[in-house]
Amino acid sequence: MERQDLVVELRELVHSVLALPTRVLAVVAASTLVLSACGNEGGADGPPVQVKTTYPDLGLLDSILEGDGMQHLALEQRIFDTMQECLAGKGYEYPARRATEADALMERPVLPTLSVERAAEFGYHNPTRFGSPAVDTYAAYVESLTDAERTAYYAAEAACFEHSNDLNFADYDRYVDLQEQVQKARSEMLSRFEASEQLADLNASWSACMSKAGYNYAEPSEASDATFEEVLAQREIDTAKQDASCRVGLNYDAEYRTIRVSFEQELLDKNSNLVLALYEAKYAQQYDS
Repeated sequence: MERQDLVVELRELVHSVLALPTRVLAVVAASTLVLSACGNEGGADGPPVQVKTTYPDLGLLDSILEGDGMQHLALEQRIFDTMQECLAGKGYEYPARRATEADALMERPVLPTLSVERAAEFGYHNPTRFGSPAVDTYAAYVESLTDAERTAYYAAEAACFEHSNDLNFADYDRYVDLQEQVQKARSEMLSRFEASEQLADLNASWSACMSKAGYNYAEPSEASDATFEEVLAQREIDTAKQDASCRVGLNYDAEYRTIRVSFEQELLDKNSNLVLALYEAKYAQQYDS
């Protein structure tokens, strides 16, 4: 695929991602995306793409790189099929669970989303994952092998993994390198965001609201970390309900998004070529096949 085609594809992707219906449990807020597909550190070669729309719960950067969720799912399924076929040819099973469309809609939100109604029923648990955990068929299969068989299986799996990468990525090593660069930029962005005065002020207001009800937490994640248990308990429900009530009163979730969008936008302004290159490295094989 030509680079100009990828620029067009990325622009269409940005529109499609940000026009998606609200994801499961998502609470969305109005936001503006500005991404220069040809920009780089120090400036851009052309006018930026500007889209005003609703903001999904994944976060701006993740939403662009995951597309509408189906692109990422299609890649996962191709990798699964390749691994299964390769290992079958070596006399082994590949019992890892195939990704489904439901999986694409069930990821734990990166951005905070909590309603009083959800908190009253589920606490901090994700309702889409509430209940008994799925059986890990892969682990069960590996455990059923003898030590010698397991060693041979891992060697075969490693060979098939390399084979799968060759088939499903134009250049897997480049993909990994670009992914590391983007993750580094994201980590630095998150550090600036978490240390920002805007977020500190928002959390201080939330903490004061919680304190009035007898809860001593500095930020929402601290409350959920302190009370979340595998088995839902009343303490978690009570804390989550008060948390949600304070968030609603302060418009916390929308304010949090507004602040984070500004930091993610800065990341994209400085690294749009890098993000485009990672998008190309991740999905180019899908378009060429």
